Amino acid sequence: MVDPYLLTAPVLLLGIVFLLRFVGCSFRHGAPSATDVTLMAAPCSGKVNLNWTVTNPPSATGLSYQINRDNNLLNTVSDVASYTDNTAANGTTYSYSVTIFYGGTSYATSNSVSTTPAALPGRPPGSIRDPGNQLSQNLIGLFLMNDGTGQTEGQSADDTNIVDGTMAAHSGSVAPTWELADPSVVFHGGPSLTCYLDAGVDAAFDDMPTSQITIIAKVFLNADVAGGICEKNDANQGSQDSGFLFGVTGNGALRLIVELSITNMKIQIADQGVPAEQWVQVAFTWDGTQSTGPASAAGLYVNGALQPNASETDGNGILDGSKASNSLPFRIGNATYDTIAGSFYGKTAYMAIYKGRLLSPSDMMALDASLPIQYPPNLNPCSG
Repeated sequence: MVDPYLLTAPVLLLGIVFLLRFVGCSFRHGAPSATDVTLMAAPCSGKVNLNWTVTNPPSATGLSYQINRDNNLLNTVSDVASYTDNTAANGTTYSYSVTIFYGGTSYATSNSVSTTPAALPGRPPGSIRDPGNQLSQNLIGLFLMNDGTGQTEGQSADDTNIVDGTMAAHSGSVAPTWELADPSVVFHGGPSLTCYLDAGVDAAFDDMPTSQITIIAKVFLNADVAGGICEKNDANQGSQDSGFLFGVTGNGALRLIVELSITNMKIQIADQGVPAEQWVQVAFTWDGTQSTGPASAAGLYVNGALQPNASETDGNGILDGSKASNSLPFRIGNATYDTIAGSFYGKTAYMAIYKGRLLSPSDMMALDASLPIQYPPNLNPCSG
């Protein structure tokens, strides 16, 4: 009589081997889950650069990737993990995802990434000032709103003056936050001192010198809400003068206020001069060497164009260089005077401060196209 175990053992053994091979195969060649495709997007001017990584792919070769934009097929590429959308329009927000295919079978779809291309100069991580660039001459402050280290979307933002390495720390009851897609720093509005960057009491920024100064910034105004772009405000305390405030009124007018020892000087462009919901370059120039009256020393610019003044007040008193110093900091995103009393409501991409130099309109446009920074080419997310 044959032992039943001898009859069933081969079958059991075959089943165990088959099960092990099946389980092993599924571990080695199983389809990746949705989290196995990670998509990243770098918005540039007129394009978006897409890169993705795939873990546990079904094959080392023969893969194809379907690029989706706003849930519609944009293009398909094979055996590469990058794509540039050259049809993207500046100022429009797009949502991208990538689906991986092998042998005609869809294996996984990446995370969805929303981004907005904009005509902003490149500010890749690790940027440093380029001393050989003519736009670096007389540059005392350059805040890129993109330090490239320790940034997390929506988290509190601290920026650095790359000219001298000093910190501009977030301050106020509501911290400014990072927006990595632009990149930029988001200011959340509110009353004065609610949300701003404190650049410290830097002697280089002390008030309005009796020489020349240019301050220029790339901003995105969320709505017609009054708020400061920057200030070095001494509030005429103790007969000190030479402070300034630069901001936007509730009607969208750009305004510069220079603090004189008796009556402040004001210069303002027409209402709605700073368009909302789009990136715009704003600037003021100040020629403290002028002796024909304070208002004649100032100019306000929008996208490199000198603006006609809707109103101006010469004010009384003079700029006294001996009093152009106090203990109050240079603040980015805040103003504390008159109709621009409040924190900025929008985003700032960069701010440059020149002392002893008036930038021309062509200089302003050159700055907007290419900031005076240098970096290894492989760190530029908008190259290629």
